[in-house]
Amino acid sequence: MFTLDAELYSPDAPPALGRAAIEALHCEWMHGGVPDKELRVIQAGGSRGKVPGTSLEVWQREDDGSWRIRMCSLNSDEYEAPPE
Repeated sequence: MFTLDAELYSPDAPPALGRAAIEALHCEWMHGGVPDKELRVIQAGGSRGKVPGTSLEVWQREDDGSWRIRMCSLNSDEYEAPPE
């Protein structure tokens, strides 16, 4: 689902840059890293899983006409104020 040069940002891990790094991160999450992780697309423009938060994906049309995720940002609903 990701472009070769995709980027994934999450509050639970360092940035994953590139499809291989994103695949490795998802494998880690699915095999004990984050319990009960689930991703369901509810409607175009938004998604929600079991963990509160917001996910934003930027899709890119490939040369063959297919669509792939170019950038993904997973965000917690918890806000931490920046240090002063």
